[in-house]
Amino acid sequence: MLRGISKQILSMTIVAGVSFGSIISVNANPQLDTTCSNNTSVDEYQIPKIDFKPGVTEIDFMAGSPPSTDEDLISFVRAIDLQDGDISNKIRVETNLDIKIPGKYYVHYSVTDKDGNSGFFNIMVKVSIPDSYGEENDWGNHWASKYIQQAMDKGWVCKSDEFRPDDRITRAEVVKILNRVYGYNTKGNIPFNDVYPNDWFYDEVRIAFNNNVISFDANFRPFDFVTREEFATMISNIETNKKGDSYHDKYISYKDYNQSSPWARNSIEYVIEKGYMGHGGQVFNPNDSIIRGEVVTALSRVK
Repeated sequence: MLRGISKQILSMTIVAGVSFGSIISVNANPQLDTTCSNNTSVDEYQIPKIDFKPGVTEIDFMAGSPPSTDEDLISFVRAIDLQDGDISNKIRVETNLDIKIPGKYYVHYSVTDKDGNSGFFNIMVKVSIPDSYGEENDWGNHWASKYIQQAMDKGWVCKSDEFRPDDRITRAEVVKILNRVYGYNTKGNIPFNDVYPNDWFYDEVRIAFNNNVISFDANFRPFDFVTREEFATMISNIETNKKGDSYHDKYISYKDYNQSSPWARNSIEYVIEKGYMGHGGQVFNPNDSIIRGEVVTALSRVK
């Protein structure tokens, strides 16, 4: 039931079909978090005056790391007021609950605009555990299937029949995975001009920057695809505290050594030396976009 909304229309956006606690914000030009392949169902409903008819009544999670704090639960909904704009920061969770145990729970939300108009709504949260992987999936016969399954079992990526192992991966998606692999969770301030509090990856970038996964720059470019030399640099930054390996005895013999960026060569040397990354035929392909199967393969070798 809603109160006091007479002239304004409150638009609530709910993101559904989310696994393993992935957090997504939706805007006019949504960029979804695809580290979990099944979080693509987005419905929107409006609340004119006092009529409340939600378009989404249930949000699914996989048990393992479902959201368990008010901040997490608020991250799945967004409130837009016609006069005040985005008032998502005014959303509050009115229910005190712990959803770490599989089951169905109702979460009671409230939101109030600057004029004191308030809205209340309930969303069901379903937490479940998959019994096993499906017989039909897109990665079982892939060359990286062993590493994909390991990554799923360890909680680095979502357990799903759809992994898209040959797809490219964005910078936002990569830092989320790296945070999980290394167990990073301490947030810091970020200097980037293109990362905003309503972005699903906002906290992931804060964590990654605070732990030297990524370096300072004016822009983070969250939706750019990660190149192989960029991914090598991220791993090297973590493993060697940004030092890499300055003695290029391995990489200098590669045919495409001169195609790599000078700033990336210490890192490429490091991942080759350690056996984390590489291609046959004495090539590294530094400027190619790294694919999802290659990401989990390299990280499985690291960890």
